[in-house]
Amino acid sequence: MFLSDLNGNKLQNLPLKLSQIKNTKWHISTKAKNIKTWNPEKPNLYILNIELLDKNKNISHSVNERIGFRTVEVVEADGIYVNGKRIKFKGVNRHSFYPSSGRTTSKELSIQHVKMMKDMNMNAVRMSHYPPDIHFLEACDSLGLFVIDEVCTWHSPHLDTEVGKKIVKETVIRDVNHPSILLWANGNETGWNTELDDDYAIWDIQKREVLHPWNIFRKTNTMHYPSYHIFAYDSYAKDKIYFPTEFLHGLYDGGHGAGLDDYWKQMWNMPLSAGGFLWDFADEAVVRTDKNNILDTDGNHAADGIVGPYGEKEASYFTIKEVWSPIFIENRFIKPSFNGVFRVENRYHFTNLNECKILAKWVQFEGSKGTDKIKILSESEVKLPNLNPSQKGEFVVNKPNNWQSSDVLYLTAIDPNGMEVLLGVIQ
Repeated sequence: MFLSDLNGNKLQNLPLKLSQIKNTKWHISTKAKNIKTWNPEKPNLYILNIELLDKNKNISHSVNERIGFRTVEVVEADGIYVNGKRIKFKGVNRHSFYPSSGRTTSKELSIQHVKMMKDMNMNAVRMSHYPPDIHFLEACDSLGLFVIDEVCTWHSPHLDTEVGKKIVKETVIRDVNHPSILLWANGNETGWNTELDDDYAIWDIQKREVLHPWNIFRKTNTMHYPSYHIFAYDSYAKDKIYFPTEFLHGLYDGGHGAGLDDYWKQMWNMPLSAGGFLWDFADEAVVRTDKNNILDTDGNHAADGIVGPYGEKEASYFTIKEVWSPIFIENRFIKPSFNGVFRVENRYHFTNLNECKILAKWVQFEGSKGTDKIKILSESEVKLPNLNPSQKGEFVVNKPNNWQSSDVLYLTAIDPNGMEVLLGVIQ
């Protein structure tokens, strides 16, 4: 048994510890050294290689699987911890759907969807309301998203126990080694069969927590569509970790971006909040070849996405990206007394702020009103302070000699991978 990197280069041999369970079954355990942990900000992955040798030391069978190393703990009346760091979900619900193929998707589509979620500064996705394609989980592993993996059923009737036990077993055995999966969900909105709750642990060596979405269950409260009043008064149950697995419905609540800033201020500051999951990612519209190829959303039943059926970015896309930016810069107005100082908070979970940078651009608008012609007065790169996650500090933007003649200051925040995570417009 050995570990290799994703290019197949051998990194270390792993010592084996064998214990016989039955005549034909053995339990294998090992320990790896000097590994890099997996998290959405730095999704480090390895390939685990297992080889079965015959008596002549020839390989008779081999298995390899892509894995990641991380811990997950749900601490009662406290929070959800990954690798010892308390996290908050910036999540969305996703159906497996595409206009021209319905429920049949592709690896390319999975990668596209995960990249769009990451571009909106999301760190989590809930599988609603069934396990996804394997290639979607692989994209979450490699690109970095937390996952709630869910067994099917919604409202009623819930799965009967005999069938449900088989589905839980098959789901967990198939998905158990994906580091992106933090939690299991047993059905949705009263669709759970409580006789299945303990079956997950039979097949999951990590004993990950089981949820009842839209319910207060064990250590968690996942009640859906809370009013702002609920957040302002610190959730339904004050001894449970609170994260609605659905909130701010894209159709009935006026759009995902509407109100998100107010909700997120409460979520970020509530001690027992673990964030939440917007409803939902994309409009579900199928191409009706029997109706002149119209996009059919079944009236208003499926037109509730952040993006359109083909991934068209709507206004909420950009609002979510700004509200959920991991680099939070306090608003301020540029007055004659402006000294170039901005207060900043590191809202990453696993990244020091000095791994990122700010590009500052002083701009003067030219041409008639409504045109996009600009004159750049000055551009500079801003060094960000040494701030661990959740810490606050300051950074300074250099002022050119003619800064008072500018119309706006653009602050573009760039993450360690070179991706834009915030475009701040300061006037």
